[in-house]
Amino acid sequence: MKKIIFTFIAIVYSFVNYAQTFTQGDLTFTVINRTEKKVSVKAKDTSIAGNIEIPEQVTNDDITYTVTSIESSAFDRCDSVKSIILNDNITNIGDWAFLNCHSLPSIHLPNSIATMGVGVFEACYKLHTVNIPNKISYIPAHMFADCISLENFVIESHITRIEEVAFWGCSNLSNITIPESVNYIGASAFRNCISMETINLPNELSYLGWSAFYNCSILSSITIPNKVEGILSETFKDCKALSFIILPNSLKNIQSEAFLGCTSLTSITIPNSVVTIGNDAFYGCGNLYDFYFEPKKAPTLGRDVFKGLLEDIQIHIQSCATGYTKENGYLGIIVKDLECEGTNSISETFNFSDIYSYNGKIYVKSDVSEKIDIYSITGIKYTFTVNIGLNEFTLPKGIYVVNGKKIIIF
Repeated sequence: MKKIIFTFIAIVYSFVNYAQTFTQGDLTFTVINRTEKKVSVKAKDTSIAGNIEIPEQVTNDDITYTVTSIESSAFDRCDSVKSIILNDNITNIGDWAFLNCHSLPSIHLPNSIATMGVGVFEACYKLHTVNIPNKISYIPAHMFADCISLENFVIESHITRIEEVAFWGCSNLSNITIPESVNYIGASAFRNCISMETINLPNELSYLGWSAFYNCSILSSITIPNKVEGILSETFKDCKALSFIILPNSLKNIQSEAFLGCTSLTSITIPNSVVTIGNDAFYGCGNLYDFYFEPKKAPTLGRDVFKGLLEDIQIHIQSCATGYTKENGYLGIIVKDLECEGTNSISETFNFSDIYSYNGKIYVKSDVSEKIDIYSITGIKYTFTVNIGLNEFTLPKGIYVVNGKKIIIF
């Protein structure tokens, strides 16, 4: 008898909760919560075209439902959709919801949206204007991959993470603003963004994923923030225009192929915190001639770190440094021309109220006494001590970076 009762209850439960689906016009709705009378929506088929408006409510069999969710792959391959208006009851957008909507130029996402899946706008070739709702704290994986019409993008301060492949293949993305709130950039996030010449990374960034800037072929300069501990595999691979990079004192390792094919690099400073450099890290950097190694103890090298470089590359080290030998993989000419320091005395946080150049000199107004790094555009580092008040330094004519600010000495 108990078995019969349980079977009856199971049948009734299944009947009450089965996914009821109905179609009205070009849209198909599925009941996702009978009690609260909520439905999700998708295109009836890929022939849907023109301007689409998602209704706030829809009635079927005398029951009125609220439309709260865009289904996964809801409008995938709907090539003829020109615009989509979402109602303010939408709280969720599923994975790949607008994948391959090749004719969609813009869309406004209401702030009611609390969750978004991966690849929502991937391969929306004409998409150039879109916002991220303020309840979303991340840019999902594959979100704008291959959105080739996206040229400018401002990430708002409620975003803390840019997930993997988020902007992969955005070939016309030339200007992106990343707020200080972002602490994570995932793997291949900006891979193949071939129109990106510069990018400012936030000081709070602590993780930069592998291949993050792979083949950003006109990226010319970048400063890595002081919380990043690793330049992961292929991060700057084939960034052929990269001529200037500042690596932070927090850096512990440079992984395999990190700078492979960066043919415009002519010099680079390896911070004293670095302990390992991976296989092929600088493979094929044919113009990279000067390495400035700050570590007293030579970092452990992987295979072919300097392969494809000039035979007479200069390895600049401290006079008291050890381990920089050919047996340990250090090729070229070892030059002991760096000042031997007992500890790393370079401050990671500068307290400058003003930095400017005038009449062939750099002037720094400081609130504290400390040591600072001034980098030339080719990556050569100059270390100075500043005192409270106005300080002046004489350097050769050229372009320099002081605390992230570009200074030109004529």
